[in-house]
Amino acid sequence: MTLVHSYVHILMKQFCDLNLFRYLSALAQYGRLDRAAFHLGVSRSTINRALSELRDNFGNELFIVEQGQYSATRFTKELLVKAEPAMDDLSALYRSADDYDFTKEQGTLVVYAPNAFSDLITLKFYLAMQERGSQLKFESRSWPAHGIPNFNSEEIAIGLNTYPFDIDKQLVQHYAGDFPLGIFCRKGHELLTQDIVDISTLTSDLKLVRMSPKVAIPKWLHEKSAEYIPTVAADLTVSSLSVALACVEQHDFCMFAHHGGYHLNTPNVDWRPIGIDGEIIKLKYGWIHHRTWYQHPIMKVIKDIIHDVNQSFD
Repeated sequence: MTLVHSYVHILMKQFCDLNLFRYLSALAQYGRLDRAAFHLGVSRSTINRALSELRDNFGNELFIVEQGQYSATRFTKELLVKAEPAMDDLSALYRSADDYDFTKEQGTLVVYAPNAFSDLITLKFYLAMQERGSQLKFESRSWPAHGIPNFNSEEIAIGLNTYPFDIDKQLVQHYAGDFPLGIFCRKGHELLTQDIVDISTLTSDLKLVRMSPKVAIPKWLHEKSAEYIPTVAADLTVSSLSVALACVEQHDFCMFAHHGGYHLNTPNVDWRPIGIDGEIIKLKYGWIHHRTWYQHPIMKVIKDIIHDVNQSFD
């Protein structure tokens, strides 16, 4: 059996933390505990513990020590000849993650969101991507009416909706932020006389229009407001924000949504936040993706983009 095969056999039989080889290499290079510790930014006791673990794994004296000076044994020198290239490769791998260049990413980024969210964030999300020099194509898909989007693990895709999500172990979820819930009404509507529309003033004859798929209303809000939410007399569901705003402006419907500044372009429509006892109701929202993309550098960029979009809600 060659020396290399001997090392492989030992490593397979008794696995040890590869970081321990960094302590071994530093001590062989600097020859003293204090110098090796200073180089690595750790304590002397940390290096001693590492040496103890290495001895347990290899069953070999790794250094000859005389008056505090550590000299590598023949075994240690030959071990490092084989181990150091692997450590260099690992270091290069870690650096490559830090050097990730989002502008070189190719393909399509898919964003699933309910229609109410899509109208709110799609353009903002795309523009934030462009500001970062993205070459990715952007595709907005509607959140399914029931359940969670069916993510393809090979596809760069995220989903945005109210948080938290009821997901399985194949998906990962992140909190993104919150935004005030409010109501659109035609100007002159009695609800607009309030600075914050208290949900206790909503009546059963209120006509509501909504977009589908709708944003999920969290359980906590249903429970907190159950005694006030009215029985809707006319429940109209449409597919786009422009149609919904037309219903508000022309047919005296009302609509729950974040304002998004849309009422500024619709002269006869205005928006007020909704609250309970003077406190504005805010909906938490978050994002999900397939676990195969967990810790991939692109997800950090997406997180930053979502943060920028969230800032624009203020």
